Amino acid sequence: MVIDLICFTEPSARAIADALAGRVRQFLHCGTIWVHGPSAQVPTTEAAKRAPFGEYGIRKAAIEAHLLDRAHREGSPSRSSIRGTSPGRAGCR
Repeated sequence: MVIDLICFTEPSARAIADALAGRVRQFLHCGTIWVHGPSAQVPTTEAAKRAPFGEYGIRKAAIEAHLLDRAHREGSPSRSSIRGTSPGRAGCR
């Protein structure tokens, strides 16, 4: 299994997925809640309408769309996990 925590562009996601094709059983891309944009309802579900927020959200949404399309078309073992936050050290107090 490969877990991607740093991919920020669709071309990078394509390159990673291409390099891993046939070599791993799972490729997990860490996405972001920003792909949904402002929340109309909390908690936000996968079925909620999306309006990606900012460059970060727009790029992460494009990565997610590519990986999901690839999984449907090719049976690629790619998945995307959406986090609500990445607190780092400050969030661990």
